[in-house]
Amino acid sequence: MNHDFFDTDNDENVLFDSDTSTENSEHVKKSQTILHEYQKKPSNIQSDSPYNFNDYLEIYERIYTFHTQGEHQKWQGLFDDIIKQSTTPYKLLYMFLDHTLSTTNNKKHRLIIPLIEQFKQIKNYDQNPHLDDTIKYNILSKICRRCIFSQLESIVDIFDLRSTDNRQLVIDFINEQIEQHQDIIFISQMTKILKLLEIDAIQFEKIVLPLILKLQWETIRFVVGDDKILQRKLLKTIDDLISTDETTVRQLFSQCLINTNTNFIDTRSVKRAARKLLKQYDFSLHEFPNLAAQEKLSFLKTLFVRKYLENKNGGGGGDDDGDDESWKEQITELIHDNHDLQVKLVDLFVDYTDIDSAVEWARFYNLEDFELSVQVKFRRQEILQDDITSQSYSLKSSTWLTKQSEDNIYKPTVLASDIVYIEVDSDVDSFLNRLECARCDVGSHLPFVGFDCETFMDPTQRTLNSQIVSIIQLASSILSRDQSLYGIFDMLALRLQFDMKTLAEFAQRLFCSHDFILLTYNYAGDTSFLIENYPSMSDALMQGTAVIDLFRVQQYICEHYPEVFPYHNVSANLKSRGLSELVRLCFGKPLDKSLQTSDWRKRPLKKSQLIYSVLDSRVLVDIAMLIEERTRTLQISWSWSDFKGAPVTAIKVLPKHRICLAGTGPYVLAFDLTTNQQLLQEKILVDSVVHGFEARQIINETNDSSYIIVVFGQRTFSIIQWSSISPSVLKTIIPQTQCPSWIISALIVHLDRSTQLPTILFGTALNQIYRYNKSLELIQSLNYTTLYSSCLFHHTNETVIFAAGTVFGELFLYEQDSNNYFHEKTNVSDHNGAIFGITYYNNLLCTVGDDRTVKLYKFQDSLELLSSFFAHDARIWQSSLTSTNILTCGEDSSIRLWSHKSTGEILRSFSVHRCKSVWCMDILRGDDNDDKSLIIISGWSDGGVRRYHLDDVPIDSHRTILLNKSLENDFPRNIIFFNSLIMIVYMNSGQLLKIDKDDITLFYDGRNTLKNGYAKMSMSNDENEYLLAVGSLNGFVFIFDHNGIIKNQFQIETNKNNKILQILWLNNTSSSKLLVCIPDGIMFVYNISNQPAILEHRLEVLPEFEQRWPNTCLYLQQYNILLVGDRQGNILSYDLNNNLIYQKVERLHGINGTSSLDIDKNTNLIRSCGRDGYINIFSINNDQRQLIHQSTCTITSDITWLDRLIDNPSLVTCFTTNNFCLYTLDDQTKRRLMQVECGGGHRNHDFLLDKNSNAYFVYIRNKQVYLAEKNLMRILNESTCLSIIPPTHGTEIRCVKLFQSNNHFHMITGSEDTQIKLFTFQTEKFNAKCEHISTLQSHLSAVCDIIVIDNLFFSCGARAQLFAWQMKNNIVIRTGYFMLHPLRRRHGGGGNINDETKKDNHDEDHGLDVRFTSVAAMSLAENGNYLLFVTGSDAILRVFRYTTVSNRFSLIQTCSHSEYCQLRVKVYSNSSIAFVSSTDGLLCAYDMSSLDSSIRSTTFKVHQSGINDFDIIEINQNNLLRLASVGDDGSVHVSSFDIKNWIWKREYSKDCIHQSPATGIRFLNSTSFISIGIDQRLKLWTIKNDEQVLELTKNYLVDIRDILSMDMIFCDKKREFTIVIVGAGVQTVQFDLTNCLFYS
Repeated sequence: MNHDFFDTDNDENVLFDSDTSTENSEHVKKSQTILHEYQKKPSNIQSDSPYNFNDYLEIYERIYTFHTQGEHQKWQGLFDDIIKQSTTPYKLLYMFLDHTLSTTNNKKHRLIIPLIEQFKQIKNYDQNPHLDDTIKYNILSKICRRCIFSQLESIVDIFDLRSTDNRQLVIDFINEQIEQHQDIIFISQMTKILKLLEIDAIQFEKIVLPLILKLQWETIRFVVGDDKILQRKLLKTIDDLISTDETTVRQLFSQCLINTNTNFIDTRSVKRAARKLLKQYDFSLHEFPNLAAQEKLSFLKTLFVRKYLENKNGGGGGDDDGDDESWKEQITELIHDNHDLQVKLVDLFVDYTDIDSAVEWARFYNLEDFELSVQVKFRRQEILQDDITSQSYSLKSSTWLTKQSEDNIYKPTVLASDIVYIEVDSDVDSFLNRLECARCDVGSHLPFVGFDCETFMDPTQRTLNSQIVSIIQLASSILSRDQSLYGIFDMLALRLQFDMKTLAEFAQRLFCSHDFILLTYNYAGDTSFLIENYPSMSDALMQGTAVIDLFRVQQYICEHYPEVFPYHNVSANLKSRGLSELVRLCFGKPLDKSLQTSDWRKRPLKKSQLIYSVLDSRVLVDIAMLIEERTRTLQISWSWSDFKGAPVTAIKVLPKHRICLAGTGPYVLAFDLTTNQQLLQEKILVDSVVHGFEARQIINETNDSSYIIVVFGQRTFSIIQWSSISPSVLKTIIPQTQCPSWIISALIVHLDRSTQLPTILFGTALNQIYRYNKSLELIQSLNYTTLYSSCLFHHTNETVIFAAGTVFGELFLYEQDSNNYFHEKTNVSDHNGAIFGITYYNNLLCTVGDDRTVKLYKFQDSLELLSSFFAHDARIWQSSLTSTNILTCGEDSSIRLWSHKSTGEILRSFSVHRCKSVWCMDILRGDDNDDKSLIIISGWSDGGVRRYHLDDVPIDSHRTILLNKSLENDFPRNIIFFNSLIMIVYMNSGQLLKIDKDDITLFYDGRNTLKNGYAKMSMSNDENEYLLAVGSLNGFVFIFDHNGIIKNQFQIETNKNNKILQILWLNNTSSSKLLVCIPDGIMFVYNISNQPAILEHRLEVLPEFEQRWPNTCLYLQQYNILLVGDRQGNILSYDLNNNLIYQKVERLHGINGTSSLDIDKNTNLIRSCGRDGYINIFSINNDQRQLIHQSTCTITSDITWLDRLIDNPSLVTCFTTNNFCLYTLDDQTKRRLMQVECGGGHRNHDFLLDKNSNAYFVYIRNKQVYLAEKNLMRILNESTCLSIIPPTHGTEIRCVKLFQSNNHFHMITGSEDTQIKLFTFQTEKFNAKCEHISTLQSHLSAVCDIIVIDNLFFSCGARAQLFAWQMKNNIVIRTGYFMLHPLRRRHGGGGNINDETKKDNHDEDHGLDVRFTSVAAMSLAENGNYLLFVTGSDAILRVFRYTTVSNRFSLIQTCSHSEYCQLRVKVYSNSSIAFVSSTDGLLCAYDMSSLDSSIRSTTFKVHQSGINDFDIIEINQNNLLRLASVGDDGSVHVSSFDIKNWIWKREYSKDCIHQSPATGIRFLNSTSFISIGIDQRLKLWTIKNDEQVLELTKNYLVDIRDILSMDMIFCDKKREFTIVIVGAGVQTVQFDLTNCLFYS
């Protein structure tokens, strides 16, 4: 969402002042005397003439002085007198406001709000003062431009804008502001307050459409409110905006006077927001045809996935003909007579390579040839020529599908006679009674009842993205009677008969029953479907007191007690997932899932569907009984368990010593916020994730200041101590202790100073309070509900309050009485979803939650809601409070700052590029509680602990430079920094003024040569000699030195118009060469070192465009090439040997132009930026002298105007609406360093960063020159990230590779976030270090694998992409690129980069969405030539030749050994053998010694399912290889391959040795290796050849979860292996080879 309009320079933020009053004094009397003297003078403030404020300056300064000194009564009295005694009070108010707003003294800006408020008080005494409409209009304009949101209501009251008499004035004002493109946020809020939209006084689209284009959804919600008419208009506007008919969109734009290219509409974001609004406002989708068409298209694609991909993977089966007919019915019903969807349907068949079906459907819909793809037209002609077509228009069944084998599936006998089908509400009670009465037959325990539901997506429903519940199935088995009972509730029929109360009672009996145990699998998924369909069920579903989720039981047992499952040591089948896998573990066969995707909306259901539907619920009962029997037999007790996590999940600041504690997984980290150093990392919670801290300071007699800290997470807690004497040590006082319930808050209520043992209260998720005092006890259970958040705090008189936030959006406050009993004090229900965070500070209470809103309450004896607003684009996790502001963090990867009185105006925002979530934060307050000195410490999903200062962005000074105008009515037209703080101003008269601090002198009198024109100015960047070039509209060029002496001058000689449109110095030419552009794109390069200047080059003209001149240029002296970025967004490479365009990168930065080109001196890479918001990185080919595109990045999604790139430090200037901004270009954190409200980038401006890190921004506004400055020394030198180990990726890491280069260890990681990161690291036991080198961004989707060879590395991933990279001196550039299906670049203007993006001619693959899963490489005899072996999800191994000379991939061979996805490839280069694993458990060896002939291969069945990883080691050179492999079945297998005889042999096997899929394996030597799996077990294996056994030697538990890959490297010096494990984080483990010992 675009929040630029809100980001700082908000008057509410800078204008507040405390309101303290004092007595009248002599100062007031003196001021009143002055006032009376002025009143005796003739008045010159008539409403029809310009005002003169000089007479009031002395009074104004006195008012300002009193205000700054806190003498409020004095300034108020003085202001009251002057206003009341004026005959034109409004005009006088305007004069005061205008003078205040015009000054650059930020402190004076604080007067704005007090003046308005005081005027409002005066107006209350005099209801009918004289009012001048012109003055009123002017004040509104001033306030609008300053965006003073907080005073809108006051302004409306002062001017009585709600009255009928003023309505036309307001309407005219708003329309004019819209036409002038003034701040639409302010205008929209004013329109809302005056309710002009509700009476159609202002065209709704004129207000809301600019907001939509800027993605200002929170403002839109505020404007629309609860008005159904406006809500419908909003959705209708969005519907027109996303229309495929461009005429409709243009008409909409013309009605609203918007001149914007339709290509720049962020259609995806608009559609995503429309879905949310549609659901929130509860409108039918079918009222909005374009939205409906888009949703139908999405559903159409979903149907294709079901038909093709799921059935291809074994999801089909059953009655194939019936299912195919049902699928066709859904298609025809969905498409109906929509011609666009008919054409898209045929295209989808082509995409899925089902050409025959495409032809049949094209015939069915009578589509013409010109509407069809080439493949369909060709096939249609073939059919006609062979005369095999039928005259019937009936549709044939697809030839694409393959039947699923029904062998080896678990399918217990279910008799149709045992199934009760319930479609009448009167039958519900009787069936539930039968279930409840079964308790008597069971005896000692409650009966098990299995639960499941079947869903579908229906195009006829209101929204297509929601799953609709078709039926609910229940199953129970009564052993004493040998009887089964099944019930199927037809929810499509019952929902028409049930009211809300009946539905709630039905859910209560089902999910909260006291008479049976309800068994589910993945309860969270079922719950989300049911709540969406039946909101009245939510209470019972969230409580779920009768529910046991077997999914969690399965996880726990597999990890701790796998022997409970009889078939835990039997290899799994690849297709066994979820419940099907649990069934296999219990009964040896997976569950039948053949009808999962059948049509569950059609009635009546088939008999096969009825039987199939109760199977899932029936097997849950069978599983529960088996687990109960097995645990009883094995004497094992089991309970819930949770995985560990790698993100930072808890933050706590210890303010006295500026120490920050962070929790990540089971570890606690400590940071010194003064030095920004990490002090320690210790494992505190052995098997739980840290979720929170509670601390109490202890001051000892020895001045040793220490803290008692409670660390809690999940169902455990521990008590530790931190001391200032030993800051790098944590002392454990109470080790990890178990709690029966999930802990979500804690409070130390008492601390025994002698024993230093605390008394602690814990709040738990079951709304219970526990107390710990040497032992843990439950002291009270409160209202029965489920909590997602709670907060224990001391209120007035040290009273303890327990604030509890429920999953239903309720906030309960309980107060502790003198008997330590908690009783309910109050409760509110202001949230529309679960409350995730509660914060208390100084009688203020803040809650945040699932509904993306923030609620701020004043809490004394009761709760008073102060403000409520939408704050984030995703769920909000936590908030923090200051005396004036609110900080929030959430799932949208941002921290945001709001005022207490906010209605949705964001003040500041901090974000991390490509990070998933901000989980937690705390604040370090300044000594005087001043928010400006506040520091935010936050924990992120990428494992980073980051700090932010609130005062990073505000500028140090902002002032007006008063020019000495020698001529009347003269004003500045252009301005530029000369050197240091010296500025040159070009005046309208033609004069050039020199500004040196406060000294303003005449630099050059150009009244005869530069008069009344618009001169272009450019400064040379040669530090030895600063020269200023000035080009005029009459073709003259002047070169000045720093003293204003003309060093050279010449006139452009041409027969055409010679006005100079642009003038630019060429870098690296010692200020000797100048690029000059005149109309028609004609450009010259002059050498000005000669007298007169010599024309050296007349360049080929720029491409045709309306604004045909360059914005920037870059001279590459080594290649004699000049790069030019023009107004069309092109980058043109001119060969100065012949003056012709050598290379074009067309429209790279869109139609708004390329704004800057420069060279990164650290990497020698070329960078460009433009007004499309993108930065592009290029390297240059030394031989061909061509640009090679490396990567593309943005600052933030809401910044679309990048102005200038700055090197050393790497910064970029940019504009967002009315503000100038300065950002860093750090790989991870794009920090905003400076912001100035200047009116926008179209104003003349310049920026300077000096050697002392002082930043200066100068600009012209309202014919005045303004200068803003800020010292950046602290900000640039201070690291944002505190962690020793740099943050890696915000999403799961898929691959890792370790290698050694220049005596340093390096690590490369690739992730789901499309990034590749390069690190150097050292692994000293007590001095581990890791340093981030580079982040590479070229992949369009997930990076799947990386291989390193020589100084190159290759990466592959989704979207069938393959990249080559070269590393030199820690600098990485992209050298080659291949993509199976080239995509047109879509950002900016959709420019196309001419590198190797074209599809290789040898590639005949036409499939879509192919994923390259793995890559291996070997060098060839020819120097600089490599063979690349790439596996794909389409079961094809591709062999490429890569040549470093041409940097090009050539596909030279393809081969395949099965129809299943290939997962991993590795190469034995000595014999040119490529080994490939696939998802069917096969290992295949390919002989790549001769690629010209057919490829010899042999396969070997090793695993029962996919082989995720394998490793190779040589036993006998060029004779025998040993391969160790792991896979989805959790097994480890060792095989050998005889190279001479080309024979496989199985050596050793360990089935299901990992309790979940194993993902990595590496050989240590020929007889030992390690393996890792998702079960987080790192296992060491030893092969004992003498005994012919494979033995598990060591077992080591790692801390990160969801492990996807592993790699290792050997250090000879230390005789150790370094093992790096990646998944949801990164962990390094050392293996001491000498002592055979793992340590982390």
